[in-house]
Amino acid sequence: MSAQITAWLFDSLVLFMRISLILVWLYSVFLVLLPDVTLRLQQRINRRFSTRQLSRYLEMPINLDRYLYRHARPVGVCLLLGSVGLLYLNWQLPATIQAGSPALWAWLAESLFWFLWIAGTTIFLIGLTCFVRPSLLKPLERRANQWVSSRQKTQFLNHEYRPLDTLLQQNPRSLGIVLAAISSLLLIMLIRV
Repeated sequence: MSAQITAWLFDSLVLFMRISLILVWLYSVFLVLLPDVTLRLQQRINRRFSTRQLSRYLEMPINLDRYLYRHARPVGVCLLLGSVGLLYLNWQLPATIQAGSPALWAWLAESLFWFLWIAGTTIFLIGLTCFVRPSLLKPLERRANQWVSSRQKTQFLNHEYRPLDTLLQQNPRSLGIVLAAISSLLLIMLIRV
């Protein structure tokens, strides 16, 4: 990265930290001066959103096997054309990226080249098989058609743990004083940056 971009990113991070610390300081002052109002406002603002409700539509399997087997030749032709286009793009890629690129970009370009080559070749072989003899894909499909539920894997993330909220409701003023002191100290340190 150039020095200008690095300086811009660093300045943006410092500005974000300053604004965040000012908001924490204001919150802590409200906790010290008006703890009841602040706790009521916090209870009103704190809402829980379940990702399980949002992702339930992603968990429903969409079975396209019948359609793909009924229209195997057009699907095979589409896969063949798409893979040829991908391989052509991959053939043109090194010429467009190599022009004056630093070592990181060269490494990324080479990784992208090999990924696209492997993906294009795999898609080409699957498309050719689908076009010539789609029944050869059935053993591969039986092994690959395993449904893995992300909702079951992430169910433990859906539980609420609120030890800090309990501590805040028991001692709002003392926690406000500690937050004000820490945020003030960090703001003073960030002024020097």
